[in-house]
Amino acid sequence: MELKQILPMQFGRIALAALFCTALGIAGCGGGGGGDSSLSSGSLGENTGGDNTAGNDSTDTNDDDDTVTTTGIRIGNGTGASFQEGALGAEETSLPAGGSTTLIVNFVDGDGEAITSAVDVSFTSDCFANGISTFSATSITTNTSGFGTVQYTANGCSGTDVVTASATVDNENLGASVTLSIEADTVLAVEFVSATPEQISLKGLGGTETSQVVFRLTGELGASIIGEQVTFELNTDVGGVTLTSTEGETDNNGEVSTVVQSGTVPTSLEVTATHAGTNNSGTSDSIAVTTGVPVFANFSPSYSPFNPDRAVNTNGIEVQISIIASDYFQQDVPDGRRVFFTSEGGNIDSSCVISSGECSITWRSAEFRPPEGRITVLTYMDGAEDFVDTNGNNVYETTDTAGTDLSEPYVDANEDGEYNVGELFFDTNNNNAFDMGNNLWDGPCLDEVSASADCSGEDSISIWKSFIIYTPTSNLIVNRDTASPVDVTGGPQVVCVTIQEDNDLVSAFGGNPAPNGTTVDFSTDNGQINGPSSFSYDGNETGPLQWCVNVSADDTSDSGVLTLEVETTEGIGYVRTWAVND
Repeated sequence: MELKQILPMQFGRIALAALFCTALGIAGCGGGGGGDSSLSSGSLGENTGGDNTAGNDSTDTNDDDDTVTTTGIRIGNGTGASFQEGALGAEETSLPAGGSTTLIVNFVDGDGEAITSAVDVSFTSDCFANGISTFSATSITTNTSGFGTVQYTANGCSGTDVVTASATVDNENLGASVTLSIEADTVLAVEFVSATPEQISLKGLGGTETSQVVFRLTGELGASIIGEQVTFELNTDVGGVTLTSTEGETDNNGEVSTVVQSGTVPTSLEVTATHAGTNNSGTSDSIAVTTGVPVFANFSPSYSPFNPDRAVNTNGIEVQISIIASDYFQQDVPDGRRVFFTSEGGNIDSSCVISSGECSITWRSAEFRPPEGRITVLTYMDGAEDFVDTNGNNVYETTDTAGTDLSEPYVDANEDGEYNVGELFFDTNNNNAFDMGNNLWDGPCLDEVSASADCSGEDSISIWKSFIIYTPTSNLIVNRDTASPVDVTGGPQVVCVTIQEDNDLVSAFGGNPAPNGTTVDFSTDNGQINGPSSFSYDGNETGPLQWCVNVSADDTSDSGVLTLEVETTEGIGYVRTWAVND
């Protein structure tokens, strides 16, 4: 027998029919047994428009179009007599902080028996929606008996959490739920997470003046501890440093934060966070309140190698260049500051961005190649001139002594230490002329820090430095600094040789070194060499280099030869000899 469901429309039609029959006084209206108006579930929906006799087993030839067939499938937990409709099963409904449980779902037919097909089920809860609990899978497909499980884990959720499972079967929405009770974790510590940034600018300088400081409550089980009150305190108020909030509540990650606002005096500070419930506390790393402005004296370029091998005739030989930029207090300048570069020859990256006080770029050998094999590299950034602080208030005043008075940055191509017309310069003030120093201290005006601050110079200036990359050939001059013969009969003698590139164009500059990787080897067939006898250029030479060995007599009086062999990485060799008598 087909089970059918009476829709509200059908209830209305039955009621109207009953009223109609009553009004007409028709005892048999609606069919069935001498006026008996009772309806059994077995006959419900079996009526047809053509036969009103209850229990009529004749075939229905005119089904009502408003009748909807149902599957009778139900969702819950268990099967048979133990089936609980609308209730999810759970191995445990009371969980410790951060605990887990297995949730169980069953689908049964109208008789409570397991169905014979798979069903797609999805799971959710309030804590899951807030990111403080998880499911091993938010959607699963049951087995073909309608049975499925999923793992639930509390991850910061505490109190009660109602988990709901939902499915759609034959266009019918089904749902079941279970309420879980979850204990709160015990706060064991207040953990410092971060301070961003770790350095902030003095108030009024226009830099970043605030730092967000984040702490996290940690418990026995490692789960997030949510909704707990925490108070904040600074370890100093020098210069007027403040906190924008002195209390807060942990979020879904168990984290809570406050913001430090800088003051007008350079200092170092820490923030302490205290959990109100346990009085546990934690302290941040040090946060620097400083100018954050790089100064000339602390602007430090470095590079390696100084004398790259084969750069004179091979493209793409690299030199790594790095910059460390520090402020007046030898501290990192803020991230994001840009450093610029230019080169007299070759190819060079145009700039790099400071991170943790430093950044780096690459120079590559390429045309143009200066014939003297000396390439000036210029690097610069916005900053301040340095000064000697006579009263220790960290502010430039008229009683202080200014440091180097900087000109605009330029490439000193002829290495004479001054700007010459035609040399590349950077017109930082856009006046279409090269400007020498202004005989004033140039740097940030700190009149908000001290009323006696001298602000007569520029608020900012390009600080710059330059250095030389050497690109020597393998043509070398090998000079014996010690005359031959070498007589060691009276005791040990030091024998020296000076090696440099053979290039007449660099004589005015003192000469170039040999290429990086050039080897120098001494050997003797008479007497003995005391100490090292083999050397090599390590890439950090800037000019002619002298190499020496100590030669002494051996046990037999004789004469022989001390030999020097020099070889470049291109395989070009040089030999020098000395007669040795002992």
